[in-house]
Amino acid sequence: NKRNQRKIMEKTHELLTASHRGSMLLAYTAIAAVMVAASWFTVPVAAQMLVSTAAIIWIGAFSSVVASSRNGDDAEDGGGDGGRGGGMERMSSKDVYMFPIMGSAVLFSLYLVFKFLPRYYVNIVVKAYFCVFGVLVLAANVEKLIALIIGPAATKPLDKTLFRVWIPFMSSSEEAKEAEEAGGQKNDESEGEEGAENNNNTKQQKKADDGRTPISTLDLISLAISGGVMYLYLIHNHWTTSNLLGISFSIQGIEFLSLGSYFNGVVLLCGLFFYDIFWVFGTDVMVTVAKSFDAPIKLLFPRGGDLPHSLLGLGDIVIPGIFVALLLRFDYELHRRRRIASGKGKETDTYHGRPSSLKYFYTNMVGYVIGLATTLWVMFAFGAAQPALLYLVPACLGSSILCALLNGDMRELWAFTEGEEENQSGDGDKKNE
Repeated sequence: NKRNQRKIMEKTHELLTASHRGSMLLAYTAIAAVMVAASWFTVPVAAQMLVSTAAIIWIGAFSSVVASSRNGDDAEDGGGDGGRGGGMERMSSKDVYMFPIMGSAVLFSLYLVFKFLPRYYVNIVVKAYFCVFGVLVLAANVEKLIALIIGPAATKPLDKTLFRVWIPFMSSSEEAKEAEEAGGQKNDESEGEEGAENNNNTKQQKKADDGRTPISTLDLISLAISGGVMYLYLIHNHWTTSNLLGISFSIQGIEFLSLGSYFNGVVLLCGLFFYDIFWVFGTDVMVTVAKSFDAPIKLLFPRGGDLPHSLLGLGDIVIPGIFVALLLRFDYELHRRRRIASGKGKETDTYHGRPSSLKYFYTNMVGYVIGLATTLWVMFAFGAAQPALLYLVPACLGSSILCALLNGDMRELWAFTEGEEENQSGDGDKKNE
């Protein structure tokens, strides 16, 4: 039944998280160490960027493995909203093809806004928007970090629901309506003693699925911490608080956004390869917007003294990051298939253990670091801003293809898909009906 399925899935999530716990804590520690060191000493910008971005992608990628395991559980509840405990949002082919076009439209619109309207007032509106969502996103990452530090046993008591509240865009009246209709159908079908038990379970389920967002002690602690960081950001606008928000946005994006397939990843990276080159080399639009935008959409790296900070847009982390995360999940899929083929696992198993080899993930992480290091070398050598994706896209695509060719997995990699688009569109048609 549904309750047992949820227990099995929660156990799967715990096992997945436990297998990544040590490396994720190490990555968080690396980010903190770089920020503290750069606040007190002059740390080379290249070292700051390489360590910080690699750690962000590492955390986001391993978090995405847990998030992807929730998709099957959420499908029954109409989930996949990318919220707390939710599954991943998968990009369709149409999303991938339109991404560079929509990105260009938004970028140029922002350029015109900054050019013809007072920058001060534009940034007030932008900051207000990012503050609302920034608190929630940072709270989600604080909650994750607390859970990693204290472990699952200590987290469970803190994660019990204290009360439920209605939060716009997060709470759903549709869920409450569906729960009520489902409850009515179950009651009609129930009879006798079994019916009384089902009726009691239905009441509990309706209470749990009333459309309001559950709030736990862990949520309150996380919101208090994130609220404090946001207050410091608004009052002092220090680069560390801005980076904490930017890091949280990046991790959340990598964790909950799936390219859907390797082919989609290739198309998206190739499209953004030309997008980045055009807007950086062909115009002053990208650089103007990045320097004018006073919001946590970039990471800032101090260069020491009175020199202006170096910056890296979140897109140069998140876009390659979701591709690297896809390849980590491909490593897990290969491991699952080989266990089933050898008779050591079953199709119905929800957890197959951590793969003995994460060759695609490690290869792509190295590729990303080499690509970003090349970007920095060219930038410092020529003293001009560089489109990072010009170097990151060939590095990420090239490393994944080379690894597949060397291991004889090219056909499997090219065909790798997370969920069929046809099924998704079919489900959408049913919902519309």
